[in-house]
Amino acid sequence: MNIKWIYKNRIAQVVADKKIIEGQQIVRVLKDKGFDVLVTFDSYDYRILWRYGNDMSIRRYYNSLSNYPNPNRWETFDFINFLIYELKHGRRIAIWFQDEKTLKTISTAIDDYFNKGKKNIVALPKKLTHCRSCIEKGCMTNFLKHTASVQNSLSIFKEGKILSACKSRKTDGKTLMKEKRNAAGDPADYFEYIQFSFGNCIAGDRLVMERMLGKNPSEEHLKDSFYPGISYYFDYQKLLSHPDYCNDGYHPCKIKDSLSLYDYLHAIIIPKKEEKSLRPIISTDLMNQVIFMDNTGHDLWSWTSKCYKKIKKLNSLRY
Repeated sequence: MNIKWIYKNRIAQVVADKKIIEGQQIVRVLKDKGFDVLVTFDSYDYRILWRYGNDMSIRRYYNSLSNYPNPNRWETFDFINFLIYELKHGRRIAIWFQDEKTLKTISTAIDDYFNKGKKNIVALPKKLTHCRSCIEKGCMTNFLKHTASVQNSLSIFKEGKILSACKSRKTDGKTLMKEKRNAAGDPADYFEYIQFSFGNCIAGDRLVMERMLGKNPSEEHLKDSFYPGISYYFDYQKLLSHPDYCNDGYHPCKIKDSLSLYDYLHAIIIPKKEEKSLRPIISTDLMNQVIFMDNTGHDLWSWTSKCYKKIKKLNSLRY
């Protein structure tokens, strides 16, 4: 496998057949060449950044496009943000293009930003359709959410704020990334941030299941054995103004260290079964923003959609 450098010795194009060669041998080659991330573009059902093969030090970014092989302006802009974040944290990226159209668009964008200093800003659409794994068949961008387990939410309600994993567990990211429950192979810096998905995204509850299981959840886990976490909803535009806001080009929003519920919260949705145990510990100042909902008969997808509809309706009633 040969490579062609696109930007210095940090971002490279894999020079090989257009069809991706899968297998542990490719992982070893990437590691030997000093890469941390392999990016591929396709019409995947969703985007996911996951450890590649059996090696926790290599991640693969399955970057889904809404109209593959043609990245739109937002997808191109978002990918540049991904590269900026990865380079900032010292990682080297290899991109394996499977189509000349994708290669041309992405390579031009990389050259424009990193070599020519052109910094374009693209407005966020109301709906993103690169991810189609939810009932809405796209990301609805008016709300963001952070989903936590019931156990982790106990400290959130006590403190009145959401903390990053490093802050809540008083442990550095290098230690946390080595834990078994880090099934995705997230790097140390990820644990320094609170991570958000869009309001109708299934990723939050999926991550709660992943952390609980210590592995990638199966379809059975997400359907027949599914139990939701607690979801905290925020207005997207409001979080953009947070002084510690970060866009890593993968999550729509990350906040460094901590986020006050009292200053930014829109609403909380909690499974009805937890009401008896949690109601006494939630402060009266937050209680009017809490919704207890019955999750009986719901899988990951139907529960997420039900919650989003509730939040959307709540917003229209308030304003």
